Amino acid sequence: DILPGSGIKAVEEDSLRQMAHGREILSRLRTEVFLSMMQKRVAAEDGTIPLFVWNPHPYPVNAIIECEMQLADQNWNETFFDIEVFEGGKKVPSQIEHEASNLNLDWRKKLALNTKLPPGSIVRYECRPTAGMSRKMPSRNGQFLFDNGKMRVLINSRSGLIDSFKIAGTELVRPGTGRVLVMKDNADPWGVNARSYRKRLGSFTLMNRAEASEFAGFAGHKLSPVRVIEDGKVRTIVEALFKYKKSTLRLRYYLPKHGTQMELHLQVNNQQPDCMYKLSCPFIDKNSRCMAQDIFGRKEIPGTGEEKVFGQWFAAVSEKYNLALGIICDSGHGLDFYKGEMRYSLMRSPCYSALPIKDRPLISSDRAHDRIDIGQREFRFRICGGPANDLPGKMERIGTLFSEAPPALIFFPGNTGKDIEDRNIVELADGPVVMTCCRCLSDGQSVLRLFNSSKNKVVTKLSVLDGKINTEVELLPFEIKNFKIDLSGKTVNEIDGI
Repeated sequence: DILPGSGIKAVEEDSLRQMAHGREILSRLRTEVFLSMMQKRVAAEDGTIPLFVWNPHPYPVNAIIECEMQLADQNWNETFFDIEVFEGGKKVPSQIEHEASNLNLDWRKKLALNTKLPPGSIVRYECRPTAGMSRKMPSRNGQFLFDNGKMRVLINSRSGLIDSFKIAGTELVRPGTGRVLVMKDNADPWGVNARSYRKRLGSFTLMNRAEASEFAGFAGHKLSPVRVIEDGKVRTIVEALFKYKKSTLRLRYYLPKHGTQMELHLQVNNQQPDCMYKLSCPFIDKNSRCMAQDIFGRKEIPGTGEEKVFGQWFAAVSEKYNLALGIICDSGHGLDFYKGEMRYSLMRSPCYSALPIKDRPLISSDRAHDRIDIGQREFRFRICGGPANDLPGKMERIGTLFSEAPPALIFFPGNTGKDIEDRNIVELADGPVVMTCCRCLSDGQSVLRLFNSSKNKVVTKLSVLDGKINTEVELLPFEIKNFKIDLSGKTVNEIDGI
């Protein structure tokens, strides 16, 4: 009853506590590994803050990295310090954004920067505080049209939703994308008699200025419900505020200045019992089909509107127009699909362990019962598009990089001399093949597992130990292969999966 959420509240709290313990162990192990690779790094120059970004993946990664840092001292002047970022003497696009704290003092900094990370490497960036910048917060209202030359997004200022999402001039969505629907549900957490959630009670609608101001805690201030809150060389962030009865939604659109993948970050404060929330993403082709990630494969989601489960990503595909719209999420595994509209299941609010039994009432009506997922919850999505014959094969890598983003660390090493060079153990050529496992054995050798996530046979290049071992690997559609790396003999041999 832990996975479906049908246990009592004590079961939920106990399982979350155990999972948090496991996550803490993993976090400490990763930090220990990261710090062990920092031991022979050269000390930073005066006035610079060293930032290290680790790409553990066997292929190059282009990503926007976020991190926070602290100035050497508090700045009590009216000026504002900017941060310039350099890699090997070359300036890297970056921007300062609002830090996690709300201390109205120029001291703590949040940095967002564009990174290009080689496979299996640690890249060092030098961050240099620069004084004299006047602090100007972005403030734009009206119709929000974002265009970086490759991706074009139109956000409707009256609805707060996406009316257009184009890549290379090709439309991918219908107006109203990003709407959170409210569907009729009941108190049964098992959903014993439910096969779909199609009865719509309403949807989250944009707040007015007074409601947005009250929600944000600004008495007497007329806050626009749709605003640009960050804008720089790396990305633009638009915030929209919604409501449904006593529930609220803060939706942020993350729009990169380079690339074609945008993100949606949702913060839902749910106060509605017996409701199912769904994120609506209507694809441009109503006659399209839907596919989703399965365990070492993918599967078809029927267009009947029935609730189905999936792994991490799903995509609407149109062979007629050779288009696909892919969505990756960081939590939840429920979805329905009907006439080109993908509806991701955000959350439900049933009672704990309420099971239908004969004709008896589902729950007693003499008290207010505890409900599942009442309160604040957060969700992240990455939305991408491309040709139907190309994007599905890339979704596995995109999803992996979304859930396993390269970690960043502010660290002041104490070594003198030159930085050590990284040794890249495994590198894979571009394509649909992903590495799902790489581990060391007790005898000092290593085992890695490769998975072909496409429906076609693939021949990919595998490079080991900085190119000292190079071989080609052939994988059939959705095939898994395991390899043993002999570091002393410098050989790669295929083995079984046991």
